[in-house]
Amino acid sequence: MFYKKYFDYNGQGYNKIKVGFNYELGGNNYFSNSVSPRGLYLYFMPVTLEKNDGYTSESYMLFGGGAKKCLVLPMKRKNTKKIQEFIASLEDKLAEIAEATHNGTIKNYLFSNKLVA
Repeated sequence: MFYKKYFDYNGQGYNKIKVGFNYELGGNNYFSNSVSPRGLYLYFMPVTLEKNDGYTSESYMLFGGGAKKCLVLPMKRKNTKKIQEFIASLEDKLAEIAEATHNGTIKNYLFSNKLVA
């Protein structure tokens, strides 16, 4: 994962929401029987962070836990510099993105602000 950041989240037994970016090669998805495009994806995942004796553990539900992803930058080839510039341009909006995810309006937010391809 290129980038990840945690924001406060109060719901469904989780205390944080993890927002992250990752590059995927795309191709056939055997679980959904569809083809995923290649590019940079934005991930949202509600998690529980627990601080213990000198370490922090992250817990989440694997299937059906409210995790979402969306393609934000289609790419033919992986370009680390372009990815880092794109993430830097969105960094100040990540709190708003996390809030929209919490409210269930994330797709409207991403499309209205032209953050998805």
